[in-house]
Amino acid sequence: MVNRDAVLTRAPDVAEQRNRSIQNCQSVYDLLAIMLVRRGQFSMLCESFERSMKFSFEDFHIWFQFALALCCAGKHKRSLQVLKECISMNPGDPLVPLFAAKVCLEYLYKLDEGIQFAHQVISIGDNHHPLCHKGYLILGIGYSLKAEDARLQSDRKQFQKKALDAFYSVEPRDRDEVCEFYIGLQHAVARQIPQALEHVVRALDINCEHRHSYQLLALLCSSNKQYRKALEVINLALRDYPNDNHLLFVKVKLEEYCLGTTEATMTCKQMLQQWKSDFEEERQRLMREPQVERAYSDVRTHYGLDMTDRESVAGSMRAVSRVEHTLSEVASSMTSYVPKIGPHRSWLTQTQIWLQLVELYLTSDETLEADRCVQEASSIFPLSHLVLHMRGRIYEHRREFEEARHYYECAIAINPYHVKSLQHLGLIHHYLGNNSMAEKVLRDAVNADPTSHESWYSMSKVLATRGETDAASQCMSTAIELEGTSPALPFSSIPRFVL
Repeated sequence: MVNRDAVLTRAPDVAEQRNRSIQNCQSVYDLLAIMLVRRGQFSMLCESFERSMKFSFEDFHIWFQFALALCCAGKHKRSLQVLKECISMNPGDPLVPLFAAKVCLEYLYKLDEGIQFAHQVISIGDNHHPLCHKGYLILGIGYSLKAEDARLQSDRKQFQKKALDAFYSVEPRDRDEVCEFYIGLQHAVARQIPQALEHVVRALDINCEHRHSYQLLALLCSSNKQYRKALEVINLALRDYPNDNHLLFVKVKLEEYCLGTTEATMTCKQMLQQWKSDFEEERQRLMREPQVERAYSDVRTHYGLDMTDRESVAGSMRAVSRVEHTLSEVASSMTSYVPKIGPHRSWLTQTQIWLQLVELYLTSDETLEADRCVQEASSIFPLSHLVLHMRGRIYEHRREFEEARHYYECAIAINPYHVKSLQHLGLIHHYLGNNSMAEKVLRDAVNADPTSHESWYSMSKVLATRGETDAASQCMSTAIELEGTSPALPFSSIPRFVL
């Protein structure tokens, strides 16, 4: 009825009637949005707003609501285009570029564009509006993600400095637990452990229930080799968030260090049971409410929960030709593959649990169980570089180096910056006597992640074999220094959400 009775003509003599019609439309669409959002009917809401576009020319309120509806429906690319139109309609509102920056960084991974929107937020009102500190926070997150994607050490340090400068630009009175957490995380990535501890403690003082701060605190304790204290921190956080997979994966690693692989394996099996229960509940809910939609984030900062990895985004273009070759080789092993039905993120989580079990079984020298687990993971995502990497690990454990080399090369072909595959491929070349190729691959691993002590240690072994004792000793010294601040899991495993 609203669409039918809307005044479409732009003639001046019906301006008052047209304004009254638009106000009525806004009221009706606001009520419609409240009702449909509660029921999760985001696609229906988008269709309704789309029909309103014919009489909502330059009506900021309806356009902004349309952008939010598109984002909730998972249509992030189109949502960004609508937000750009909203910015042109109301350039003085900092909330719109703030949302645009969030969409770019958290969903589309358009880092440069997200940073540009963050600068736009900061520049509005000469830095005096209430959302200015949020602009600096998003700007710091953008530069932090740029630092992780940078391949040159100079660029990486430059972006890390810009990220810290942006975080510290937030006035101390405006720093909430999220800002303090990100400052601590950035110091941790730079291996500045005392400064990181100082800020993560402040974050927990502000909000003692901030789970990502607990995860960071546990990893910082583990970097100081206080594994039992780190395990206590994780157990404390799990009291409030018993099913949080990020915390549980850290717990598994810490239990392996403190209590042995048996306890860690039991935790993984409990995670599988919990996954099965959650999946059944989700499946039954979707069967009861087939029209309900839920948008899942595509954040590429989840360790093990996103099988693409952030590293593969940066290297995707240069790896296209090798990907085609690898997929043709692997295709023969997946003739019976059937895509899994259900929420994609749930299957990603289950895959990572199976792969974690593979590592534990290899540590316990139970290769048969490890092989069964990797078969389970392969039945879900047979072309994941993480699954191929684990296949290589099993063959390496059996000292079948040629087969291991094949799977590591397949994994690297899909993701040229997967550090663990590069590290193990370098060692395989070393075991096969090809030390020149081993040095080249390990240098690639060091360039991909210069803070990994495993890469430097393996490099020292290869250089020592080649008789380059001075360079080998320098690499060993670097490895020892980095190992002293190495956490149980990489600091990059902590998710970055644009809040």
